Formats: sequence, C-alpha cells, structure tokens
Amino acid sequence: MPETTFDYKNFLKTVPNRPGSYRMYKDENTVIYVGKAKDLKKRLSSYFLKETTLKTHALVSHIHHIEFTVTFSEAEALILENNLIKKYQPYYNILLRDDKSYPYLILSKGKHPALSYYRGKKRLDCEYFGPYPDATAAKESLKLLQNLFPIRQCSDTVYAHRSRPCLMAQIGKCLAPCVPMSEEAYQDYLKQVEYVRLFLKGQNQEVLNEITLRMESHAEKLEFEMAAKLRDQLKNLRRVQESQSVSGDIMTDLDVVAQAIAENICCTHVLFIRSGRIIGTRSYFTNIRCLQYDDADQCTDDLKDDEVQTEQQVTVSKNSSEATEEEQHQTSFEEHDPLYAFLSQFYLSDAREGMYPKEIITAEKVIDEKVIADAIYAVSQHEVHFLHNVRAERARYLKLCEENAKASLTAKLKDKSTAEKRIRSLETLLDLKDLNSFECYDISHTMGENTVASCVFFNRNGPDTSKYRRFNISGITPGDDFAAMHQVLMRRFKDPNNAHNPDVVFIDGGKGQLKQAEEVLAGIFSGCTIKAPLIIAVAKGEGRKEGLETLIKGYTHEEYHLSLDSPALQLILHIRDESHRFAIEGHRHRRGKARTHSVLEDIEGIGPKRRQALLKHLGGMREVYNASADELQKVPGISKSMAQEIYECLHSL
Repeated sequence: MPETTFDYKNFLKTVPNRPGSYRMYKDENTVIYVGKAKDLKKRLSSYFLKETTLKTHALVSHIHHIEFTVTFSEAEALILENNLIKKYQPYYNILLRDDKSYPYLILSKGKHPALSYYRGKKRLDCEYFGPYPDATAAKESLKLLQNLFPIRQCSDTVYAHRSRPCLMAQIGKCLAPCVPMSEEAYQDYLKQVEYVRLFLKGQNQEVLNEITLRMESHAEKLEFEMAAKLRDQLKNLRRVQESQSVSGDIMTDLDVVAQAIAENICCTHVLFIRSGRIIGTRSYFTNIRCLQYDDADQCTDDLKDDEVQTEQQVTVSKNSSEATEEEQHQTSFEEHDPLYAFLSQFYLSDAREGMYPKEIITAEKVIDEKVIADAIYAVSQHEVHFLHNVRAERARYLKLCEENAKASLTAKLKDKSTAEKRIRSLETLLDLKDLNSFECYDISHTMGENTVASCVFFNRNGPDTSKYRRFNISGITPGDDFAAMHQVLMRRFKDPNNAHNPDVVFIDGGKGQLKQAEEVLAGIFSGCTIKAPLIIAVAKGEGRKEGLETLIKGYTHEEYHLSLDSPALQLILHIRDESHRFAIEGHRHRRGKARTHSVLEDIEGIGPKRRQALLKHLGGMREVYNASADELQKVPGISKSMAQEIYECLHSL
C-alpha cells in the first residue's frame, strides 16, 4: 500500500455505520472517486487494508480528504452516487458519457394534426409516442408512416402559409389540409389521423379491420376509386406487419445488455425490445481505466501526478473497524465491474423517461441487483426484474446482443488503431515524437461578409469537440483572408502560457496565410520559455483536387507532396476537412441570423411598433431606404427629429 498523507485513522472514528455515499478528493476541490455503501464505516475502512487491489493502491495514494453523506437506505445512496458521478466525472469511476434524451414522434393538436419528430422535454401540447432508442429508429418510423398514412408532416408555419397543395400532396402522400377541403375530405383526414394514433400504440389489427370495413363499404356504394386507395393502403399495412413480425412468443418489454472488453475499452450493447419487436439498438463505450494494468505505476502515470511508491504499506489502525471479506469483495466489484457501473448509471439517468423495460437480461448475475431495482423504482415508479441464465427466445436475443457488442468493439478498436497509425506516420514525416494535440484553422465568408474563423482540436483519439471554437472576425477589409487569419491566431494564442496549446497548428491556406501564422506565433512566443507549436500550411492543389495538396512547414518552408495512400496525409485532410466544415457551418449560421436582422433594430427609439408602422406605411425596407426625411415624418408615430435620425442612420451605413 503506498503511503498517504491523509489521516485516515482519525477520520474513520467519525464515520457512522450507516448507508450513504462518499467522495474522495485529491485536493481541496477535485473529486477523484465517488462510491456508495450499505455501511460507510466498513466500506471506507476497507480502502486502508494491507491487502488491496492495484487500483486501490493508486487511489489511496492520492487522497487528500474524504467527505460522505448519510442516507436512509442503500438504494438512496445509489441514486446519490449516480448524481455525483454525473456532476464530478471522477477519474477513477467508470463513466457513462452518453446521456442524451430520447426522441419521440408527436401528433399535434388542432383542426389538422401533423406528425413530426421531436427530441427534448415534454413541453409541447401534443400527443407523444415513444420514446425511441435513437434518432434513426424514430426517423425510420416517421418515413414509414408517411408512406402508409397521408397526413401532413410539415411544420405549423409552412402549413399556415400554404395556398396550394405541395409536392407531397401531388404524389399522394398528403391529403393537403392546407387548402380548403370538403366535409367528407376533412372526415377522411381525421380517420387517417386516428389510424396513425392506433398504429403508434401497437393496435395494428384494429387499423386493418377498420380499413377493411371502409373498403367494403365504398365497394358496395360502387365508389371503386376510393375502395382501390383503401385496398392499396391495406396491402402496405399488411406488408409492414409481416416484416415486423417475430419468430418467438415474447410479447413483454425487454432490454438485453451485453458487454465486450478489450484494450481497456468496454463496449456495452443494448437491445431494446418492445411488445416482441426489436425497436432499436445502441452501443456505449467506456474507458475502464486502470482495471487491467499489471502494476500500479503504469496506472498512476495517466494521472500525470507525482509518482506513487508502491513498496510502502499502510495498515488500518486496530481501533478502526476491520472490513470483512464480503465488504472487501463489495468494494472490489463496485470499483471494477463495468456492468454494475453501466446499469446503475444508465437506468438512473434523467433521459430514461419512458424507456424502462419490465425485464433486463444479462449474461451474468448482476451483483446488488435488488439495490439497483429499488433505486430505479424510487426514481421512476417502474418495477424492473433482472434475469440471467435465460433460455429459448431470450437466450437467442442475448446471443445476438453479445455478437453486436463484439462487432462494435472490434470496429472501435480498428478505428483507434488506424488513428494511431496515421499519427505515427505524421511523426515520421516531421521527424518528431509524442505529438499529442493538433489544431486547424480555416476562414469562411460570402463576398467578405459575416467572416467566421474556425478552430478544431484533435488528439491521439480523434476530434475533441469540447475544444472546438469559432471566432467572429470584424474590423478588417472585407474578403481579406490574411488579416482574418492574423486576427484569429492573435485571439487564440494571446496567452502563451496556456496549458492547452497544441503541438501542431495546421493552416488551411498557402504561403500568405502561413506568413501571418509565422508572424503571430513568433511575436507571441519570442522570449517565452514555452515552445511555440509547429506550423503546417495545407495549400490546395490544382483544381482543388484532393490528394494534390502541398504541405508547407513553417519558417523553413520545406514542402511535402504526399499521395492519398499516405496515412499522414489522410490524417491532415481529416483535420482540414473538419475545420472547413465547422467554419462553413458557423458562417451560414451567422449569415442566416444577419438576414433576419433589420437595420431598423439598431436605431435607438425604434421599437417593434414603429418598425411595423414604417414598413407597412412605406411598403417595405427598400422604400424605407429610398424615403426622404419628410416622407419618413409622415409615418404615424414618427416625429421630425426621429425621421431625421432614421434617415441619417440608414444613409450612413
């Protein structure tokens, strides 16, 4: 056990034998581990035993102090632990980072309800159907319903301003409620809306029966055209029902969870089965840090803290409570078991609303499954049962889930190895070692207007979107890309002592942009003890064809011409293209915002009512521009002084 400065003996005397959650800090503010216990005193004592795991060796050596919160039950402690893990993202906890809300299909209210895709909290006054496990499943269902039921899927804004049928109506996928319709057509539309409602509730047979009766009724009345439309709709529905049928007899709601682990990465794959149908799947990747290291030194190197001396041993004071073998085992599985960590975080997430199954199937027995089930019931009022050693149809689902987990992990590791290969190729090309971070800069504008610069960040694992940045460029001659590049680099590297400076800076451009980067970085880092990043310009080739780029090294102006087979060029083009995409996206957003912004909003004293009066009285913005001060004065609510101010503001732009 490594030596620790934390006075655990006196601390343990203050800990009660009660359930609760605890937080371990490596300094005054940084949480490195969050846990829960049925007995806080026994659990915390177990960390300071003579015989502990390698991970516990490293963990204890960094403890500055420990805080704990007592709860009424172990289930409440688990809920608190889950919330604290999401809040602090501790280094030594297995973290589940995907916590997005689930998508829904919604049916709006009003005279002509519309069906649409929605993601977020249930704030809209609509009927919600779902949730679906991912956006793809929801959008595929929306596309299917559009082919089956001709109700509108346009937004209320588009619907309110239509004066004639749109393309969807012309190809027979919408009944065009946006234009006047007869009472019979209106009733038919409401019937289709009801079919959608029943279909989304899983009452497929009721829909088939209703359409069959209507088809026969129209046929008896010799309304063969309408009967034929219903016949085609009936055929499509039956085809869909056949394609979605299942071979087994399971008609309950299941989640099947399987895991695959390799190279310290754990892939957890979940099959979502509702009413006997697989409605979607999802893979989650977590980094199970330090769980498979052969020695404690290798583990603690990742923390970039002081080296841990593992030779010295620390024992628990005889006055403190000794942890039993069961408590030691409990500590071990909670710190090391990825399945327990996933289930306790995934099913206690706020985003899980509406996605709780009746059964959760796993390959192995979930330790402390009753505590997790109680915690799920406490936050959702849903009873969940854990099953393992399953047979028949459930066993086939489990095998399918395990195969998906292995396939997803293999693909993930392949991507990771490819990225590592590309970085090593770049290091060889530049004759450098340990390149860990890269940034790329690009400029985007339209004829010099609304110029935006992008900065994207990559590390050895790929893009890190949390460090992406955009810069709105102003105060330069419109269209001057060199000045824009100079400004963005000055703003980005204004603090040369920034700990997050990259190893390499890529510039999307030629020698002109490279010269600006050289001037900025040379001026900022001159006389500084910190080494300036290496600069590489990526100049486009003839016809802007990919693979003909020229790489120009900063200061030496050494040029590299690589083929598309080069892993180094593949990496650079990936970073360059991502920077280009991010810049264009930012520019389009800024341009779109500018188009909806009126210059009248910038004139002091001109509020919404006066803007509306000006536009309505004069007939539009162009006429406001062309109007004289005397003409502006004739607008209701506009005084002589205000008319003069408006005229001067508009003609000084």
